[in-house]
Amino acid sequence: MGGETIVTMYVKVAIAPPLATLTLNRPAALNALSQALIGEFRDALRELAARDDLRAVIVTGAGRAFCAGSDLMELHGTTVDEAERIERNEALLMDELETFPLPTIAAVNGYALGGGFCLALSHDFRLASEVAVFGAPEVKLGWNPPFGVAQAVRLLGATVAKELLMSGRNVPAEEALRLGIASRVVPADELLPAAEEFARQFCDWPREGVIACKREVNRVSRQLGSLVRDDEMQAFLHCLTTPAAQAALEQFVARRA
Repeated sequence: MGGETIVTMYVKVAIAPPLATLTLNRPAALNALSQALIGEFRDALRELAARDDLRAVIVTGAGRAFCAGSDLMELHGTTVDEAERIERNEALLMDELETFPLPTIAAVNGYALGGGFCLALSHDFRLASEVAVFGAPEVKLGWNPPFGVAQAVRLLGATVAKELLMSGRNVPAEEALRLGIASRVVPADELLPAAEEFARQFCDWPREGVIACKREVNRVSRQLGSLVRDDEMQAFLHCLTTPAAQAALEQFVARRA
């Protein structure tokens, strides 16, 4: 079985048909979603979707995080219009991942927080390392998630989604399994082999049938999301401009400095 590796500044793609593994490769920033990383991620997804020798895609993170969420350094000091552009670009990545034709498996190796939590939820399936941590800490900074609320409600139910979003607490791997966030939990050193084994169950059947099944399930489940996306964003933009949120953002930037 032949293979190839494509490496850009922040993304590494290893292709060994019928599987491809995409690694977010910004470990020093816990794979935070900078605009550059998002652009490379979206480009990689489009290239993988165009190949007819693939049957599933695995996404993971380099280092100790899957993805720590939005790059708040890029939000610091922005205007409302600039913040909206940044967050809508992230939302477009989530949309492209959710509607990606092939099955996608998030191999969550560590922190999946904020936008990284939404990124994990945008996959069809999530396998978690025993040290994985999920959470939506935006409320601690004074705002709501600018996207992903509908995903959380669809996947977890309104009560669980409210608790996680309104408390901002971290959810360890075993609890994530009980809540339905994770499909299964495995030892850290077995995560990628387990993700590959999981992915291969989609590789034995005609590609068109698997694609059609995913497309039709998504068509039904995404109806709620299309109704609330702009409401999520406008609520976020309003909260971002409040003194409490701006103070929290200043404190975050000071800690990073």
